[in-house]
Amino acid sequence: MSSVDRRLADWFLITAEVLQRPIVELPLADLRDSILSTFDARMFTSNLRDGEGRITVRGYGWSSIDPESREANEAISVLFRGLDLALFDYHPLLRWYAGTGEKGPQSVGRVPRRFLDAWQTHEVYALLRGVRAEQQLSIPMLVRGVEHQAVVVCRPGSDFTDDDMELARSLQLLFTSLQKQAEILAARPVPADLASSLSGRELAVLRSIAGGHGVAATAARLGVSPRTVEKHLEHAYRKLGVRDRVSAVLIAYELGLVDPDRRISTA
Repeated sequence: MSSVDRRLADWFLITAEVLQRPIVELPLADLRDSILSTFDARMFTSNLRDGEGRITVRGYGWSSIDPESREANEAISVLFRGLDLALFDYHPLLRWYAGTGEKGPQSVGRVPRRFLDAWQTHEVYALLRGVRAEQQLSIPMLVRGVEHQAVVVCRPGSDFTDDDMELARSLQLLFTSLQKQAEILAARPVPADLASSLSGRELAVLRSIAGGHGVAATAARLGVSPRTVEKHLEHAYRKLGVRDRVSAVLIAYELGLVDPDRRISTA
């Protein structure tokens, strides 16, 4: 087993646990220490710019039980006190995504020099160096026009390795799938009866199907294969005591999992 496979194996266990819960947002606080230890990082940020251009940035340092927590969390405070969101578009990673149309993980150290010319970029670098967070790795979940959502891992020293980049590409798929599941479940409160009997992923699949999306469309929404969607449906049928999709969807409607104005899908 390669070093990347060993590191990724831990994440499969972590993700399996998260998928059981009816999450309504990506649980980065719960994933914090795993993200930091995976990349030997001091901190990471969750960056979101919505379709209206509004920017939200949240910082995550080590937990309070870690000996470096005070230093890392103070660095986050310093970073946010000095952060000028008007410089957001001049960050080298943002300039690279905007200029190339790429959507995969990228590190600052791998950004070509032509994206590093603006004086605002150097100002950003100075701020990051001041808190020992100059090496950054972006793991995007959404890159679409003005909209951008990513987890950005920060550490000092040398650039992220090829193994780090390979692992980041796998985590991008996991984070994106979790984010899509959270968005589906956040659309409407999950009834307690269903939340206690179905896993978070089963709830997301059932809500998507009942909301009018077929198996293929649901698979695309969640970033999984159609076969995986079918397996989750089979598990949901068994737990709900039904044998077919229509019966399961009717229960979803009766219990309030789906807006009653949405049509039933049997595709």
